[in-house]
Amino acid sequence: MVNIVKTEDTLHGKPRVEGTRIGAKTLYDLYTLRDMTFEEIAEQYQSITVKDVEAAVEYVEKHEGDKTPAIA
Repeated sequence: MVNIVKTEDTLHGKPRVEGTRIGAKTLYDLYTLRDMTFEEIAEQYQSITVKDVEAAVEYVEKHEGDKTPAIA
C-alpha cells in the first residue's frame, strides 16, 4: 500500500510520498498541468512507482482545497 504522509520536518509538513521528498502536490501538478501520464511521471522520478503517483493525485483531489500550482 502506498502511503502519503506529512511530517513537520520534511517539506514543511506538506504531503509527500512516504520515504521520499517528492510532494504529492508536485506530482498532481505534473499530471494536471503538464498533462503527463502516471508512467511518464514515475519515469522522471525513478524512486517512485506508478502507484505512488496515482496515490498522490488521489490524495490531492480528496484532501487539498488549495489547488494553487506547486510548479511553474
